[in-house]
Amino acid sequence: MTEAKDLLHDEQFLKIQQLNSAEPNKRHSVTYDNVILPQESAEGSPLSSTASLEESKAGEVVTAVAAEQGEEFPVDARMQKYVSHLKNKSRCRVYRKDASKYVSFFGDVKFDPRPTLLDSAINTPFQTTFKGPVLEKQLKGLQQARSGSDSDSGSGSKSRSKSRSKSKSKSKSKSKSKSKSKSKSKSKSKSAVMALAGADPAAGQKLDSNFSGGVYVFAWMFLGWIAIRCCTDYYASNGGTFRKLEIVQYMTSDLFTIAMLDLAMFLSTFFVVFVHWLVKLKVINWKWTGFVAVSVFELAYIPVTFPIYVYYFDFNWVTRIFFFLHSVVFLMKTHSFAFYNGYLWDMKHELEFSSNTLHKYKESLSPETREILQKSCDFCLFELNYQTKDNDFPNNISCSNFFMFCLFPVLVYQINYPRTSHIRWRYVLEKACAIIGTIFLMMVTAQFFMHPVAMRCIEFHNTPTFGGWFPTVKKWLHLLFDMIPGFALLYMLTFYMIWDALLNCVAELTRFADRYFYGDWWNCVSFDEFSRIWNVPVHKFLLRHVYHSSMAALNLTKTQATLFTFFLSAVFHEMAMFAIFKRVRGYLFVFQLSQFIWTALSNTKFLRARPQLSNVVFSFGVCSGPSIIMTLYLTM
Repeated sequence: MTEAKDLLHDEQFLKIQQLNSAEPNKRHSVTYDNVILPQESAEGSPLSSTASLEESKAGEVVTAVAAEQGEEFPVDARMQKYVSHLKNKSRCRVYRKDASKYVSFFGDVKFDPRPTLLDSAINTPFQTTFKGPVLEKQLKGLQQARSGSDSDSGSGSKSRSKSRSKSKSKSKSKSKSKSKSKSKSKSKSKSAVMALAGADPAAGQKLDSNFSGGVYVFAWMFLGWIAIRCCTDYYASNGGTFRKLEIVQYMTSDLFTIAMLDLAMFLSTFFVVFVHWLVKLKVINWKWTGFVAVSVFELAYIPVTFPIYVYYFDFNWVTRIFFFLHSVVFLMKTHSFAFYNGYLWDMKHELEFSSNTLHKYKESLSPETREILQKSCDFCLFELNYQTKDNDFPNNISCSNFFMFCLFPVLVYQINYPRTSHIRWRYVLEKACAIIGTIFLMMVTAQFFMHPVAMRCIEFHNTPTFGGWFPTVKKWLHLLFDMIPGFALLYMLTFYMIWDALLNCVAELTRFADRYFYGDWWNCVSFDEFSRIWNVPVHKFLLRHVYHSSMAALNLTKTQATLFTFFLSAVFHEMAMFAIFKRVRGYLFVFQLSQFIWTALSNTKFLRARPQLSNVVFSFGVCSGPSIIMTLYLTM
């Protein structure tokens, strides 16, 4: 009895007894089984040693493991599993070189106030600093600078000769030879610099003629007059009407049905907002119910909508490809919104569990476990406050927030984006005119340069070939060469209309400040560079939600994640071709994956030492590749 009273005054025993209570989620004591605390009754006392061993074998195993690891207290199985899970996660949450700095899941994609490339390089300088020809003025200034430098060099040579004569009389023969060699090397280096500067010693100045501005205007004028010439010829030869144009019929048919179906597809994406709203109200849990519901919706979105606009409605190929591309945009925005907020739900729940555990068992936790839990709390707060200090989450979960995200010209969701202070309505008018004018040029190009060739390709496909393979290949190459000029022009016009005119117009209307929608892809020397900078919004989405997510969720290496990303992109590109032609051929799929071969070739020593040649090879592939793919789909 005295031993029991002594145990009641032992602090270590009391802590162990509190942890080893009779509740089902706590371990039972297997050491002191006959001691009853004053506040406990006989019914609530711990079980005997034998019964405790039979009912809590898992607890004893965890206790043994904890003892082996050097812990001075018992930890239940759930806590042990949670701590080990956090320990494994903590390795990828910090930088390898500096463990004191956290790595955010949102650090792979950043948005900053940046202008678009054509605006900063051509449009803005042309509108603000253009003053006509400037070369003549610059040449006169260089001539004046050259004449001044010549006079200075003459006076300087006299002073140098005097100083040299004095130094010759004082120095020895060895120093004479050294000074001569130094003066010769200086003169050679100076002459080399002058040669590189165009034999102009005047401060290394460079001629600047604002070459791009005038050429930019002439290029649009050239394309515009060609389009007007084609339209006037057609108007005169077809009875004064444009109604018979096939492209016009494609663009103007079933507009109301298209609008209603597109609206229905858009409204269906608000399902993810409803799911997160239920999570916010604590009706469901994101980790299981919400995650599964959103995943099923995304997996079913394309298979459900695709047959509707491809088979159910008798839409033309222009409408079908529009619906497919728009549905993919809806799907990417839905996925980014859902799993961005889902990740924050995980961070919020981890923060609550870790902080509650620290607060409740702070005295009983070992230093190692306490450090792991504290790092978990710090990292969760770091992630929740990474983009904003106003604690916007989960207040951002609303229909208005998701609607604004859908309006922004971006595919990666975050709570706050860089915004401009006001809307420049003159800029909006400029881009609106660019959209209308470019669509007009695209329609003219498709009607007068591509449609006749496409009809000949279909005739080639439907006509049986006779006379051997050589005439067939010869005729196919003739079709390809006719396809390349028009399709290359249409490719460039489509790029300009979407990534420059349309996205900048939408960005200005929504005051979205980051206008980096594309890079200078025409200067690329390999296709891996092209895949990163020609379509920056899609690249950012694939980087975060496919490449990095596959590495985190599927434990893929960088090479495996790269292959998986390219494979998924190739699948969607082939689906786009199926939406147009209603048949699977796999040509575009193969060409997409062949970029690995071209990338490997561009990384060889021969091409890396010759970037100009690499750019020529790349430009040839961009101009001819899409035309080859289109000709294959139409003829085979």
